[in-house]
Amino acid sequence: MIADADRPAAVPTLGERMRRAQNGDRHALDGIIDELMPLVWNVARAQGLNADAASDVAQSAWLAFVESLSQIRAPEAVAGWLITVTKRLAWHERERSRRDDHIDPPDWPDPAGNIDDAVADDEQNLCLWRNLRRLEPDCQELLRIAAFVDRPNYKAIAESLSRPVGSIRVMRKVVCPGQLGC
Repeated sequence: MIADADRPAAVPTLGERMRRAQNGDRHALDGIIDELMPLVWNVARAQGLNADAASDVAQSAWLAFVESLSQIRAPEAVAGWLITVTKRLAWHERERSRRDDHIDPPDWPDPAGNIDDAVADDEQNLCLWRNLRRLEPDCQELLRIAAFVDRPNYKAIAESLSRPVGSIRVMRKVVCPGQLGC
């Protein structure tokens, strides 16, 4: 028999951490940000933004999150809330960029890095992105979201993609992963 002191502490759900953050728990807020930062950034990138614009959008999304923390009524749906806010901010940024007719310089590799490693990484990344682009848009977006969340909230993801909850598990486990191969 395992003593209570020897048992690992249960990991709080995202909804539980959100409720704690709404009650002023700074560690819970930091945990939410740490967990969902990759998700927010990738949602911004998925809307066609370059890395710099995606970083700006992600920062704006987190600012909106902190400013709206006490007003979010469904703590368990925080990932969906952030996805929606990030998409909207990204769309506004993309439109603003189009009006500015701004052309970004290419992302040049770091000259101090190992060229062999860089080439191998580039080839693998090109293969991954080429295969990702072959997927249906819903599948692409699902993979971008689910790949960066340890315990995805299928309800929030389904709401953000306007799909039934049951279809998310099917897409994630059956349809999408089998189509990517490098």
